[in-house]
Amino acid sequence: AALIGVDRVTFLLKLADYGVPMIDLSEADLLSDKCQCLTPKRS
Repeated sequence: AALIGVDRVTFLLKLADYGVPMIDLSEADLLSDKCQCLTPKRS
Protein backbone atom coordinates (compact mmCIF):
# COMPACT_ATOMS: atom_id res chain seq x y z
CA ALA A 1 0.00 0.00 0.00
CA ALA A 2 2.80 2.41 0.86
CA LEU A 3 4.41 1.86 -2.55
CA ILE A 4 1.33 3.18 -4.34
CA GLY A 5 0.56 5.88 -1.79
CA VAL A 6 -2.69 4.59 -0.28
CA ASP A 7 -3.66 3.30 3.13
CA ARG A 8 -3.90 -0.44 3.78
CA VAL A 9 -7.71 -0.60 3.77
CA THR A 10 -7.96 1.20 0.42
CA PHE A 11 -5.32 -1.10 -1.02
CA LEU A 12 -7.16 -4.22 0.13
CA LEU A 13 -10.49 -2.96 -1.19
CA LYS A 14 -8.98 -2.08 -4.60
CA LEU A 15 -7.57 -5.59 -5.13
CA ALA A 16 -10.97 -6.76 -6.41
CA ASP A 17 -10.89 -4.07 -9.12
CA TYR A 18 -7.90 -5.88 -10.59
CA GLY A 19 -9.15 -9.43 -10.02
CA VAL A 20 -6.64 -10.11 -7.25
CA PRO A 21 -7.95 -12.13 -4.29
CA MET A 22 -7.42 -10.60 -0.86
CA ILE A 23 -6.83 -14.09 0.55
CA ASP A 24 -5.75 -16.99 -1.65
CA LEU A 25 -6.01 -20.17 0.41
CA SER A 26 -6.66 -23.62 -0.96
CA GLU A 27 -9.45 -25.79 0.42
CA ALA A 28 -6.81 -27.97 2.09
CA ASP A 29 -5.28 -24.93 3.83
CA LEU A 30 -8.69 -23.83 5.12
CA LEU A 31 -9.52 -27.31 6.41
CA SER A 32 -6.13 -27.55 8.11
CA ASP A 33 -6.66 -24.20 9.84
CA LYS A 34 -10.15 -25.27 10.91
CA CYS A 35 -8.81 -28.51 12.39
CA GLN A 36 -6.09 -26.65 14.27
CA CYS A 37 -8.64 -24.23 15.72
CA LEU A 38 -10.95 -27.01 16.87
CA THR A 39 -8.23 -29.20 18.39
CA PRO A 40 -7.83 -28.60 22.14
CA LYS A 41 -4.41 -27.29 23.05
CA ARG A 42 -2.44 -29.33 25.54
CA SER A 43 -0.45 -27.61 28.24
